[in-house]
Amino acid sequence: MISSIAELISDRIGAMPAGERRAAQTLIANYP
Repeated sequence: MISSIAELISDRIGAMPAGERRAAQTLIANYP
């Protein structure tokens, strides 16, 4: 499941502003 979430977010990273991209990466890094 974590891989699909990470893929989903990394798919959208290009469309995110820098701040949201950073928050998304933090979310992925801290995901159990």
